[in-house]
Amino acid sequence: MVRIPPFSRVFEVLCQGVGLVTAVADGFSGLRSYEAKQKLYFRKIDKVEQGLLPDLLRYLVQDDKALASTLQHYLSQYEHIFSILRSRPIITYQDYATGIARFLDFWVLPQLAVLLHRLSGKLSPQTTLHHFHALLVSHGASDIRASAVKAYVKSLVPATIEAPDFFYALDKVSDKSHKKVSTINAEIEGLRAEISSSKLAAPEQQELLDTVRCAYTAATALSRFSEMYGSVRMDSKVTLVERFRYHYEAFCGRREPDRLATSHIGLFDGFIASGLPDASGNGHLERQFAIFSQQVGARSVEAFEPLYQLVLATEEEYRDPVAIEQAFSKLEQHPDYRLFEAFAWQARAVLALENGETARSLAFYRNVLPYSKKQQLGHVGFYAASYAIALEVMQETPLPHGHQNPLISYRIESEQQVGELRMEFPTVFSPFNQQPEWPAPVQAVFSSIREFNTDMLELARIPREIYCNPLKKLNGFMGEFFSSLASGSDEARFGKLICKAIKGKDRGRSVLSMHTATPYEVLRDEILYAQTLFGGLKLYFRLNPHLRSYHELSDAQKKVILKALSPDRYRHDSQQVR
Repeated sequence: MVRIPPFSRVFEVLCQGVGLVTAVADGFSGLRSYEAKQKLYFRKIDKVEQGLLPDLLRYLVQDDKALASTLQHYLSQYEHIFSILRSRPIITYQDYATGIARFLDFWVLPQLAVLLHRLSGKLSPQTTLHHFHALLVSHGASDIRASAVKAYVKSLVPATIEAPDFFYALDKVSDKSHKKVSTINAEIEGLRAEISSSKLAAPEQQELLDTVRCAYTAATALSRFSEMYGSVRMDSKVTLVERFRYHYEAFCGRREPDRLATSHIGLFDGFIASGLPDASGNGHLERQFAIFSQQVGARSVEAFEPLYQLVLATEEEYRDPVAIEQAFSKLEQHPDYRLFEAFAWQARAVLALENGETARSLAFYRNVLPYSKKQQLGHVGFYAASYAIALEVMQETPLPHGHQNPLISYRIESEQQVGELRMEFPTVFSPFNQQPEWPAPVQAVFSSIREFNTDMLELARIPREIYCNPLKKLNGFMGEFFSSLASGSDEARFGKLICKAIKGKDRGRSVLSMHTATPYEVLRDEILYAQTLFGGLKLYFRLNPHLRSYHELSDAQKKVILKALSPDRYRHDSQQVR
Protein backbone atom coordinates (compact mmCIF):
# COMPACT_ATOMS: atom_id res chain seq x y z
CA MET A 1 0.00 0.00 0.00
CA VAL A 2 1.00 3.64 -0.31
CA ARG A 3 3.84 4.77 1.93
CA ILE A 4 6.02 7.84 1.66
CA PRO A 5 9.58 6.55 1.91
CA PRO A 6 11.79 7.73 4.78
CA PHE A 7 14.33 10.41 3.99
CA SER A 8 17.12 7.86 4.38
CA ARG A 9 15.66 5.76 1.57
CA VAL A 10 15.21 8.76 -0.73
CA PHE A 11 18.77 9.86 0.00
CA GLU A 12 20.02 6.33 -0.70
CA VAL A 13 18.23 6.22 -4.07
CA LEU A 14 19.73 9.61 -4.90
CA CYS A 15 23.19 8.23 -4.14
CA GLN A 16 22.46 5.13 -6.21
CA GLY A 17 21.38 7.26 -9.13
CA VAL A 18 24.50 9.39 -9.14
CA GLY A 19 26.70 6.32 -8.73
CA LEU A 20 27.97 6.80 -5.17
CA VAL A 21 26.21 3.65 -3.97
CA THR A 22 26.68 0.72 -6.33
CA ALA A 23 25.74 -2.22 -4.09
CA VAL A 24 23.36 -2.94 -1.21
CA ALA A 25 26.34 -3.27 1.12
CA ASP A 26 27.36 0.32 0.34
CA GLY A 27 24.03 1.86 1.36
CA PHE A 28 21.58 2.05 4.23
CA SER A 29 19.51 -0.95 3.16
CA GLY A 30 22.13 -3.42 4.32
CA LEU A 31 22.36 -1.91 7.81
CA ARG A 32 20.16 -2.97 10.72
CA SER A 33 20.85 -0.30 13.31
CA TYR A 34 20.01 3.37 12.95
CA GLU A 35 23.36 4.30 14.48
CA ALA A 36 25.19 2.51 11.66
CA LYS A 37 23.02 4.32 9.12
CA GLN A 38 23.77 7.63 10.78
CA LYS A 39 27.53 7.00 10.61
CA LEU A 40 27.28 6.08 6.95
CA TYR A 41 25.34 9.29 6.30
CA PHE A 42 27.74 11.60 8.10
CA ARG A 43 30.64 11.32 10.50
CA LYS A 44 33.61 13.48 11.42
CA ILE A 45 36.99 11.90 12.11
CA ASP A 46 39.88 14.17 13.12
CA LYS A 47 37.85 17.16 11.89
CA VAL A 48 37.48 15.54 8.46
CA GLU A 49 33.89 15.15 7.25
CA GLN A 50 33.15 11.71 5.86
CA GLY A 51 30.10 9.78 4.72
CA LEU A 52 27.59 9.81 1.92
CA LEU A 53 26.42 13.36 2.65
CA PRO A 54 29.79 15.08 2.09
CA ASP A 55 30.45 12.70 -0.82
CA LEU A 56 27.19 13.75 -2.49
CA LEU A 57 27.82 17.45 -1.92
CA ARG A 58 31.28 17.16 -3.48
CA TYR A 59 29.78 15.24 -6.38
CA LEU A 60 27.18 17.93 -7.04
CA VAL A 61 29.15 21.15 -6.57
CA GLN A 62 32.78 20.02 -6.34
CA ASP A 63 34.79 22.49 -4.21
CA ASP A 64 32.18 25.26 -4.01
CA LYS A 65 31.88 25.38 -0.21
CA ALA A 66 29.23 28.10 -0.14
CA LEU A 67 26.97 26.19 -2.51
CA ALA A 68 27.65 22.95 -0.64
CA SER A 69 26.56 24.63 2.59
CA THR A 70 23.38 25.86 0.91
CA LEU A 71 22.55 22.39 -0.40
CA GLN A 72 23.24 20.83 2.98
CA HIS A 73 20.77 23.24 4.54
CA TYR A 74 18.18 22.37 1.89
CA LEU A 75 18.65 18.65 2.56
CA SER A 76 18.19 19.23 6.28
CA GLN A 77 14.97 21.12 5.60
CA TYR A 78 13.75 18.36 3.28
CA GLU A 79 14.49 15.78 5.97
CA HIS A 80 12.23 17.76 8.30
CA ILE A 81 9.51 17.86 5.63
CA PHE A 82 9.72 14.10 5.19
CA SER A 83 9.31 13.64 8.93
CA ILE A 84 6.06 15.62 8.80
CA LEU A 85 4.73 13.74 5.78
CA ARG A 86 5.53 10.36 7.34
CA SER A 87 3.96 11.28 10.68
CA ARG A 88 0.50 11.16 9.08
CA PRO A 89 -1.48 8.01 8.31
CA ILE A 90 -2.17 7.27 4.65
CA ILE A 91 -4.92 4.67 4.48
CA THR A 92 -5.70 3.45 0.98
CA TYR A 93 -6.02 0.33 -1.14
CA GLN A 94 -3.67 1.69 -3.80
CA ASP A 95 -0.34 -0.10 -3.97
CA TYR A 96 3.16 1.05 -3.09
CA ALA A 97 4.28 1.53 -6.70
CA THR A 98 1.33 3.82 -7.36
CA GLY A 99 2.19 5.86 -4.28
CA ILE A 100 5.83 6.23 -5.34
CA ALA A 101 4.81 7.32 -8.84
CA ARG A 102 2.42 9.92 -7.45
CA PHE A 103 4.99 11.07 -4.93
CA LEU A 104 7.58 11.59 -7.66
CA ASP A 105 5.17 13.46 -9.91
CA PHE A 106 3.46 15.59 -7.29
CA TRP A 107 6.28 16.24 -4.85
CA VAL A 108 9.83 15.25 -5.81
CA LEU A 109 9.97 16.58 -9.37
CA PRO A 110 8.21 19.89 -8.62
CA GLN A 111 10.60 20.55 -5.73
CA LEU A 112 13.60 19.62 -7.87
CA ALA A 113 12.37 22.02 -10.54
CA VAL A 114 12.04 24.89 -8.05
CA LEU A 115 15.45 24.15 -6.56
CA LEU A 116 17.26 24.09 -9.91
CA HIS A 117 15.47 27.22 -11.07
CA ARG A 118 16.47 29.10 -7.92
CA LEU A 119 20.11 27.93 -8.18
CA SER A 120 20.52 28.24 -11.95
CA GLY A 121 22.38 31.55 -11.81
CA LYS A 122 24.86 30.26 -9.23
CA LEU A 123 26.02 27.12 -11.04
CA SER A 124 29.37 26.91 -12.76
CA PRO A 125 29.95 24.53 -15.72
CA GLN A 126 32.55 22.93 -13.46
CA THR A 127 29.77 21.60 -11.22
CA THR A 128 27.69 18.51 -11.86
CA LEU A 129 24.55 20.34 -10.77
CA HIS A 130 25.00 22.81 -13.65
CA HIS A 131 24.76 19.96 -16.14
CA PHE A 132 21.75 18.46 -14.40
CA HIS A 133 20.06 21.79 -15.01
CA ALA A 134 21.23 22.03 -18.62
CA LEU A 135 20.16 18.51 -19.52
CA LEU A 136 16.79 18.72 -17.81
CA VAL A 137 15.89 22.22 -18.98
CA SER A 138 17.47 23.12 -22.29
CA HIS A 139 19.08 20.10 -23.94
CA GLY A 140 17.33 18.97 -27.10
CA ALA A 141 16.64 15.40 -25.97
CA SER A 142 13.29 14.61 -24.38
CA ASP A 143 14.78 11.58 -22.67
CA ILE A 144 18.25 10.89 -21.34
CA ARG A 145 19.33 7.68 -22.99
CA ALA A 146 22.75 6.56 -24.21
CA SER A 147 22.51 8.60 -27.41
CA ALA A 148 21.75 11.76 -25.43
CA VAL A 149 24.65 11.13 -23.04
CA LYS A 150 27.11 10.77 -25.93
CA ALA A 151 25.76 13.76 -27.84
CA TYR A 152 25.82 16.06 -24.81
CA VAL A 153 29.37 15.18 -23.75
CA LYS A 154 30.71 15.44 -27.30
CA SER A 155 29.13 18.88 -27.69
CA LEU A 156 31.35 20.21 -24.90
CA VAL A 157 34.65 19.13 -26.46
CA PRO A 158 35.93 21.76 -28.94
CA ALA A 159 36.16 20.59 -32.55
CA THR A 160 39.85 21.50 -32.56
CA ILE A 161 40.58 18.86 -29.93
CA GLU A 162 41.66 15.46 -31.18
CA ALA A 163 40.82 12.77 -28.64
CA PRO A 164 40.09 9.53 -30.52
CA ASP A 165 40.60 7.27 -27.48
CA PHE A 166 38.23 9.30 -25.34
CA PHE A 167 35.55 9.37 -28.03
CA TYR A 168 36.00 5.64 -28.60
CA ALA A 169 35.36 5.00 -24.90
CA LEU A 170 32.44 7.44 -24.91
CA ASP A 171 30.83 5.62 -27.82
CA LYS A 172 30.62 2.52 -25.64
CA VAL A 173 27.96 4.18 -23.49
CA SER A 174 24.95 1.87 -23.64
CA ASP A 175 21.37 1.71 -22.43
CA LYS A 176 22.05 -1.80 -21.16
CA SER A 177 24.38 -0.65 -18.39
CA HIS A 178 25.62 2.58 -16.87
CA LYS A 179 29.25 3.49 -16.37
CA LYS A 180 30.59 3.82 -12.85
CA VAL A 181 31.99 7.12 -11.62
CA SER A 182 35.43 5.49 -11.36
CA THR A 183 35.25 4.45 -15.02
CA ILE A 184 34.32 7.97 -16.09
CA ASN A 185 37.17 9.41 -14.03
CA ALA A 186 39.60 7.00 -15.69
CA GLU A 187 38.38 8.09 -19.14
CA ILE A 188 38.81 11.74 -18.17
CA GLU A 189 42.39 11.01 -17.15
CA GLY A 190 42.87 9.48 -20.59
CA LEU A 191 41.47 12.66 -22.11
CA ARG A 192 43.95 14.64 -20.04
CA ALA A 193 46.81 12.81 -21.72
CA GLU A 194 45.28 13.33 -25.17
CA ILE A 195 44.86 17.11 -24.80
CA SER A 196 48.18 17.69 -23.06
CA SER A 197 49.81 18.53 -26.39
CA SER A 198 46.94 20.70 -27.63
CA LYS A 199 47.12 24.46 -28.06
CA LEU A 200 45.08 24.97 -24.90
CA ALA A 201 46.94 26.51 -21.98
CA ALA A 202 47.19 24.43 -18.80
CA PRO A 203 44.36 26.30 -16.99
CA GLU A 204 42.14 25.92 -20.06
CA GLN A 205 42.89 22.21 -20.21
CA GLN A 206 41.92 21.79 -16.56
CA GLU A 207 38.73 23.78 -17.06
CA LEU A 208 37.78 21.61 -20.02
CA LEU A 209 38.51 18.41 -18.11
CA ASP A 210 36.44 19.55 -15.13
CA THR A 211 33.55 20.55 -17.40
CA VAL A 212 33.56 17.28 -19.34
CA ARG A 213 33.86 15.21 -16.17
CA CYS A 214 30.88 16.95 -14.57
CA ALA A 215 28.84 16.72 -17.77
CA TYR A 216 29.66 13.04 -18.23
CA THR A 217 28.75 12.09 -14.66
CA ALA A 218 25.59 14.21 -14.72
CA ALA A 219 24.38 12.74 -18.01
CA THR A 220 25.13 9.21 -16.82
CA ALA A 221 23.27 9.82 -13.56
CA LEU A 222 20.25 11.23 -15.37
CA SER A 223 20.17 8.19 -17.63
CA ARG A 224 19.96 6.05 -14.47
CA PHE A 225 17.24 8.24 -12.99
CA SER A 226 15.32 8.15 -16.26
CA GLU A 227 15.41 4.38 -16.20
CA MET A 228 14.26 4.34 -12.56
CA TYR A 229 11.43 6.73 -13.35
CA GLY A 230 10.37 4.65 -16.33
CA SER A 231 9.95 1.61 -14.09
CA VAL A 232 7.45 3.32 -11.76
CA ARG A 233 5.72 6.04 -13.82
CA MET A 234 1.97 5.83 -14.25
CA ASP A 235 1.92 7.19 -17.81
CA SER A 236 4.26 5.09 -19.96
CA LYS A 237 4.48 7.82 -22.60
CA VAL A 238 5.86 10.55 -20.32
CA THR A 239 9.60 10.64 -19.63
CA LEU A 240 11.41 12.03 -16.62
CA VAL A 241 12.64 15.00 -18.65
CA GLU A 242 9.18 15.78 -20.00
CA ARG A 243 7.57 15.60 -16.57
CA PHE A 244 10.32 17.77 -15.08
CA ARG A 245 9.98 20.38 -17.84
CA TYR A 246 6.24 20.54 -17.32
CA HIS A 247 6.83 21.63 -13.72
CA TYR A 248 9.80 23.85 -14.58
CA GLU A 249 7.77 25.84 -17.09
CA ALA A 250 5.48 27.00 -14.30
CA PHE A 251 8.44 28.23 -12.25
CA CYS A 252 10.23 30.09 -15.02
CA GLY A 253 7.12 31.85 -16.34
CA ARG A 254 6.51 29.82 -19.49
CA ARG A 255 3.05 28.82 -18.25
CA GLU A 256 0.66 30.04 -15.59
CA PRO A 257 1.43 28.34 -12.25
CA ASP A 258 -1.40 26.08 -11.12
CA ARG A 259 -2.36 25.36 -7.51
CA LEU A 260 0.31 22.67 -7.14
CA ALA A 261 3.08 24.81 -8.62
CA THR A 262 2.15 27.78 -6.43
CA SER A 263 2.32 25.62 -3.32
CA HIS A 264 5.75 24.26 -4.25
CA ILE A 265 7.10 27.75 -4.87
CA GLY A 266 5.71 28.86 -1.53
CA LEU A 267 7.14 25.87 0.31
CA PHE A 268 10.61 26.28 -1.17
CA ASP A 269 10.87 30.04 -0.73
CA GLY A 270 9.04 30.14 2.59
CA PHE A 271 10.68 27.16 4.29
CA ILE A 272 13.32 25.15 2.39
CA ALA A 273 15.42 28.22 1.56
CA SER A 274 14.63 29.91 4.86
CA GLY A 275 16.09 29.55 8.32
CA LEU A 276 12.77 28.53 9.85
CA PRO A 277 13.09 25.42 12.04
CA ASP A 278 9.58 23.99 11.72
CA ALA A 279 7.13 23.57 8.83
CA SER A 280 4.28 22.20 10.94
CA GLY A 281 1.09 23.87 9.84
CA ASN A 282 2.71 25.28 6.70
CA GLY A 283 -0.22 26.00 4.38
CA HIS A 284 1.69 25.08 1.22
CA LEU A 285 2.71 21.70 2.63
CA GLU A 286 -0.84 21.07 3.82
CA ARG A 287 -2.13 21.76 0.31
CA GLN A 288 0.41 19.40 -1.23
CA PHE A 289 -0.47 16.63 1.21
CA ALA A 290 -4.16 17.11 0.47
CA ILE A 291 -3.53 16.85 -3.28
CA PHE A 292 -1.35 13.77 -2.82
CA SER A 293 -3.93 12.12 -0.54
CA GLN A 294 -6.62 12.73 -3.12
CA GLN A 295 -4.46 11.29 -5.89
CA VAL A 296 -3.87 8.04 -3.98
CA GLY A 297 -7.45 7.72 -2.76
CA ALA A 298 -6.55 8.04 0.92
CA ARG A 299 -9.33 7.39 3.43
CA SER A 300 -10.01 9.56 6.46
CA VAL A 301 -9.34 7.73 9.72
CA GLU A 302 -11.65 10.06 11.64
CA ALA A 303 -14.50 9.50 9.18
CA PHE A 304 -14.38 5.68 9.36
CA GLU A 305 -17.60 5.06 11.27
CA PRO A 306 -16.84 1.68 12.94
CA LEU A 307 -13.59 3.04 14.36
CA TYR A 308 -15.33 6.21 15.48
CA GLN A 309 -17.98 4.16 17.31
CA LEU A 310 -15.25 2.13 19.02
CA VAL A 311 -13.60 5.32 20.24
CA LEU A 312 -16.92 6.57 21.60
CA ALA A 313 -17.46 3.29 23.47
CA THR A 314 -14.02 3.44 25.09
CA GLU A 315 -14.42 7.08 26.09
CA GLU A 316 -17.64 6.56 28.06
CA GLU A 317 -17.25 7.59 31.69
CA TYR A 318 -18.58 4.22 32.79
CA ARG A 319 -17.30 1.73 30.28
CA ASP A 320 -19.47 -1.16 29.22
CA PRO A 321 -17.21 -4.12 28.32
CA VAL A 322 -20.00 -5.68 26.27
CA ALA A 323 -20.50 -2.49 24.26
CA ILE A 324 -16.76 -2.25 23.63
CA GLU A 325 -16.53 -5.84 22.39
CA GLN A 326 -19.56 -5.26 20.17
CA ALA A 327 -17.82 -2.22 18.71
CA PHE A 328 -14.70 -4.30 18.06
CA SER A 329 -16.85 -6.99 16.45
CA LYS A 330 -18.55 -4.51 14.11
CA LEU A 331 -15.17 -3.08 13.17
CA GLU A 332 -13.72 -6.52 12.45
CA GLN A 333 -16.71 -7.48 10.28
CA HIS A 334 -16.52 -4.35 8.14
CA PRO A 335 -15.35 -4.93 4.53
CA ASP A 336 -12.60 -2.33 5.01
CA TYR A 337 -11.34 -3.80 8.28
CA ARG A 338 -7.98 -4.81 6.85
CA LEU A 339 -7.26 -1.16 6.08
CA PHE A 340 -7.85 -0.20 9.71
CA GLU A 341 -6.72 -3.36 11.50
CA ALA A 342 -3.64 -1.66 12.97
CA PHE A 343 -5.90 0.91 14.63
CA ALA A 344 -7.90 -1.90 16.24
CA TRP A 345 -4.72 -3.36 17.75
CA GLN A 346 -3.76 0.10 18.94
CA ALA A 347 -7.12 0.43 20.69
CA ARG A 348 -6.69 -2.96 22.38
CA ALA A 349 -3.19 -1.97 23.51
CA VAL A 350 -4.49 1.22 25.12
CA LEU A 351 -7.33 -0.62 26.86
CA ALA A 352 -4.94 -3.26 28.20
CA LEU A 353 -2.60 -0.56 29.46
CA GLU A 354 -5.42 1.26 31.20
CA ASN A 355 -6.35 -2.03 32.87
CA GLY A 356 -2.80 -2.38 34.16
CA GLU A 357 -2.02 -5.34 31.87
CA THR A 358 1.40 -4.24 30.69
CA ALA A 359 2.44 -7.58 29.16
CA ARG A 360 -0.73 -7.78 27.04
CA SER A 361 -0.40 -4.13 26.10
CA LEU A 362 3.18 -4.69 24.94
CA ALA A 363 2.08 -7.65 22.82
CA PHE A 364 -0.71 -5.58 21.24
CA TYR A 365 1.60 -2.64 20.51
CA ARG A 366 4.03 -5.03 18.87
CA ASN A 367 1.12 -6.36 16.78
CA VAL A 368 0.64 -2.86 15.37
CA LEU A 369 4.10 -2.51 13.88
CA PRO A 370 4.06 -5.24 11.18
CA TYR A 371 1.33 -3.24 9.44
CA SER A 372 3.81 -0.40 8.99
CA LYS A 373 5.58 -2.53 6.38
CA LYS A 374 2.41 -2.47 4.27
CA GLN A 375 0.88 0.94 4.94
CA GLN A 376 1.82 4.30 6.38
CA LEU A 377 0.54 4.41 9.96
CA GLY A 378 2.04 7.78 10.84
CA HIS A 379 1.64 8.80 14.47
CA VAL A 380 -0.14 5.53 15.30
CA GLY A 381 2.95 3.50 14.45
CA PHE A 382 5.20 6.07 16.10
CA TYR A 383 3.43 5.79 19.44
CA ALA A 384 3.17 2.02 19.16
CA ALA A 385 6.95 1.81 18.74
CA SER A 386 7.57 4.33 21.53
CA TYR A 387 5.30 2.58 24.03
CA ALA A 388 6.70 -0.83 23.10
CA ILE A 389 10.22 0.46 23.79
CA ALA A 390 9.22 1.80 27.21
CA LEU A 391 7.21 -1.30 28.13
CA GLU A 392 10.13 -3.55 27.22
CA VAL A 393 12.50 -1.51 29.38
CA MET A 394 9.95 -1.90 32.20
CA GLN A 395 10.27 -5.69 32.04
CA GLU A 396 13.63 -5.41 33.85
CA THR A 397 14.96 -8.46 32.03
CA PRO A 398 18.07 -8.25 29.85
CA LEU A 399 17.18 -7.76 26.21
CA PRO A 400 19.23 -9.50 23.51
CA HIS A 401 21.65 -7.18 21.74
CA GLY A 402 19.87 -5.35 18.94
CA HIS A 403 16.44 -6.58 20.06
CA GLN A 404 14.96 -3.08 20.01
CA ASN A 405 16.69 -1.94 16.81
CA PRO A 406 13.57 -2.35 14.61
CA LEU A 407 11.47 -0.40 17.12
CA ILE A 408 14.09 2.31 17.44
CA SER A 409 14.59 2.64 13.68
CA TYR A 410 10.86 2.83 13.07
CA ARG A 411 10.38 5.45 15.78
CA ILE A 412 13.19 7.61 14.41
CA GLU A 413 12.01 7.33 10.80
CA SER A 414 8.38 8.11 11.67
CA GLU A 415 9.05 10.85 14.21
CA GLN A 416 8.16 14.38 13.30
CA GLN A 417 11.30 16.41 13.76
CA VAL A 418 10.90 19.40 16.01
CA GLY A 419 13.68 21.78 16.91
CA GLU A 420 14.37 21.50 20.63
CA LEU A 421 16.04 24.13 22.77
CA ARG A 422 19.02 22.44 24.39
CA MET A 423 19.12 23.73 27.94
CA GLU A 424 22.21 23.57 30.10
CA PHE A 425 21.87 21.68 33.38
CA PRO A 426 23.53 22.08 36.80
CA THR A 427 25.80 19.68 38.68
CA VAL A 428 27.71 20.03 41.93
CA PHE A 429 30.71 21.08 39.84
CA SER A 430 29.11 23.77 37.71
CA PRO A 431 25.70 25.43 37.29
CA PHE A 432 26.06 25.32 33.50
CA ASN A 433 26.77 22.06 31.69
CA GLN A 434 26.17 21.15 28.07
CA GLN A 435 23.84 18.25 27.38
CA PRO A 436 25.70 15.19 26.08
CA GLU A 437 25.51 14.29 22.40
CA TRP A 438 23.77 10.96 22.84
CA PRO A 439 23.56 8.75 19.73
CA ALA A 440 20.19 8.95 17.99
CA PRO A 441 19.11 5.42 19.09
CA VAL A 442 19.83 6.23 22.75
CA GLN A 443 17.97 9.52 22.44
CA ALA A 444 15.04 7.66 20.87
CA VAL A 445 14.84 5.25 23.81
CA PHE A 446 15.12 8.05 26.36
CA SER A 447 12.44 10.08 24.56
CA SER A 448 10.16 7.03 24.39
CA ILE A 449 10.48 6.53 28.14
CA ARG A 450 9.85 10.20 28.91
CA GLU A 451 6.81 10.39 26.62
CA PHE A 452 5.41 7.17 28.06
CA ASN A 453 5.83 8.41 31.63
CA THR A 454 4.32 11.83 30.99
CA ASP A 455 1.40 10.22 29.15
CA MET A 456 0.81 7.81 32.05
CA LEU A 457 0.55 10.79 34.39
CA GLU A 458 -2.42 12.02 32.37
CA LEU A 459 -4.32 8.72 32.12
CA ALA A 460 -6.98 8.86 34.80
CA ARG A 461 -8.32 5.33 34.26
CA ILE A 462 -5.19 3.41 35.25
CA PRO A 463 -5.92 1.38 38.43
CA ARG A 464 -2.30 1.41 39.56
CA GLU A 465 0.81 3.37 38.80
CA ILE A 466 2.43 2.24 35.56
CA TYR A 467 5.67 4.00 34.86
CA CYS A 468 8.96 3.12 33.26
CA ASN A 469 11.67 3.71 35.84
CA PRO A 470 15.15 2.87 34.49
CA LEU A 471 16.70 4.23 37.70
CA LYS A 472 15.00 1.71 39.97
CA LYS A 473 18.27 -0.15 40.54
CA LEU A 474 20.18 3.00 41.49
CA ASN A 475 17.33 4.06 43.75
CA GLY A 476 17.71 0.71 45.52
CA PHE A 477 21.43 1.26 46.01
CA MET A 478 20.77 4.67 47.51
CA GLY A 479 18.11 3.14 49.75
CA GLU A 480 20.77 0.89 51.26
CA PHE A 481 23.04 3.90 51.72
CA PHE A 482 20.43 5.98 53.54
CA SER A 483 19.43 2.99 55.69
CA SER A 484 23.03 2.84 56.90
CA LEU A 485 22.91 6.54 57.70
CA ALA A 486 19.68 6.11 59.61
CA SER A 487 21.25 3.48 61.84
CA GLY A 488 23.52 6.05 63.39
CA SER A 489 26.45 6.59 61.04
CA ASP A 490 27.68 10.16 60.77
CA GLU A 491 28.46 12.13 57.63
CA ALA A 492 32.17 11.52 58.00
CA ARG A 493 31.52 7.94 56.90
CA PHE A 494 29.62 8.89 53.71
CA GLY A 495 32.39 7.61 51.47
CA LYS A 496 32.68 4.25 53.20
CA LEU A 497 28.93 3.73 53.36
CA ILE A 498 28.31 4.51 49.69
CA CYS A 499 31.00 2.02 48.72
CA LYS A 500 29.31 -0.54 50.95
CA ALA A 501 25.94 0.12 49.31
CA ILE A 502 27.37 0.16 45.77
CA LYS A 503 30.08 -2.45 45.70
CA GLY A 504 33.18 -2.38 43.50
CA LYS A 505 31.84 -4.11 40.40
CA ASP A 506 28.54 -2.24 40.55
CA ARG A 507 30.35 1.10 40.72
CA GLY A 508 31.82 0.45 37.28
CA ARG A 509 28.70 -1.04 35.74
CA SER A 510 25.87 0.78 34.06
CA VAL A 511 22.71 1.29 36.07
CA LEU A 512 20.75 1.66 32.83
CA SER A 513 19.91 -1.23 30.54
CA MET A 514 19.73 0.82 27.34
CA HIS A 515 22.79 3.03 27.76
CA THR A 516 26.08 2.96 29.62
CA ALA A 517 25.82 5.24 32.63
CA THR A 518 27.55 4.40 35.90
CA PRO A 519 26.16 5.34 39.33
CA TYR A 520 28.66 8.20 39.43
CA GLU A 521 27.45 9.63 36.12
CA VAL A 522 23.74 9.43 36.92
CA LEU A 523 24.16 10.93 40.39
CA ARG A 524 26.37 13.69 39.03
CA ASP A 525 23.87 14.43 36.23
CA GLU A 526 20.74 13.85 38.32
CA ILE A 527 18.92 16.89 36.93
CA LEU A 528 19.64 15.82 33.36
CA TYR A 529 18.30 12.30 33.89
CA ALA A 530 15.28 13.54 35.83
CA GLN A 531 14.33 15.72 32.88
CA THR A 532 15.30 13.24 30.17
CA LEU A 533 13.52 10.18 31.58
CA PHE A 534 10.71 11.63 33.69
CA GLY A 535 10.01 15.07 32.28
CA GLY A 536 11.16 16.78 35.47
CA LEU A 537 11.77 16.35 39.18
CA LYS A 538 8.15 15.72 40.22
CA LEU A 539 7.82 12.19 38.81
CA TYR A 540 11.53 11.51 39.35
CA PHE A 541 11.06 12.11 43.09
CA ARG A 542 7.78 10.21 43.20
CA LEU A 543 9.30 7.05 41.76
CA ASN A 544 12.73 7.36 43.36
CA PRO A 545 12.41 8.54 46.97
CA HIS A 546 16.00 7.65 47.81
CA LEU A 547 17.31 9.62 44.85
CA ARG A 548 15.22 12.47 46.17
CA SER A 549 17.02 12.13 49.49
CA TYR A 550 20.31 12.32 47.62
CA HIS A 551 19.09 15.42 45.78
CA GLU A 552 18.34 17.10 49.10
CA LEU A 553 21.90 16.62 50.41
CA SER A 554 24.26 19.57 50.34
CA ASP A 555 26.71 19.90 47.45
CA ALA A 556 29.56 19.16 49.83
CA GLN A 557 27.92 15.89 50.90
CA LYS A 558 27.24 14.92 47.29
CA LYS A 559 30.88 15.52 46.42
CA VAL A 560 31.99 13.14 49.16
CA ILE A 561 29.75 10.45 47.68
CA LEU A 562 30.87 11.09 44.11
CA LYS A 563 34.54 11.09 45.05
CA ALA A 564 34.14 7.73 46.76
CA LEU A 565 32.31 6.23 43.77
CA SER A 566 34.96 7.24 41.23
CA PRO A 567 38.04 9.15 42.41
CA ASP A 568 39.39 9.48 38.86
CA ARG A 569 36.16 10.85 37.38
CA TYR A 570 35.76 13.15 40.37
CA ARG A 571 39.29 14.52 39.90
CA HIS A 572 38.66 15.05 36.19
CA ASP A 573 35.33 16.82 36.72
CA SER A 574 36.78 19.01 39.47
CA GLN A 575 39.61 20.14 37.21
CA GLN A 576 37.24 20.96 34.33
CA VAL A 577 35.69 23.88 36.21
CA ARG A 578 38.89 25.55 37.34
